[in-house]
Amino acid sequence: MAEESEVLARLAGRIQEAVEEIERLRSENEQLTESLKVLWAKTSDAAAGTSVVFDGDREELKEKLRNYIEIIDRHLAITEG
Repeated sequence: MAEESEVLARLAGRIQEAVEEIERLRSENEQLTESLKVLWAKTSDAAAGTSVVFDGDREELKEKLRNYIEIIDRHLAITEG
């Protein structure tokens, strides 16, 4: 009987962890939904084209883009040559 109640206690603990995780995910989902609404509103207000918002350091983004461009250029040089 003690073994059975220990199993039930562990199960109850795992259920509580699952409930807390679901609540956390719901909250995160609500935050993401609000962020998307703001982003969509900003992009729908743009007169022409699409705007893109990047988080993080501007110089880091530039460096990543330069690296991608170099990789693409090398790939094109290989396939053309």
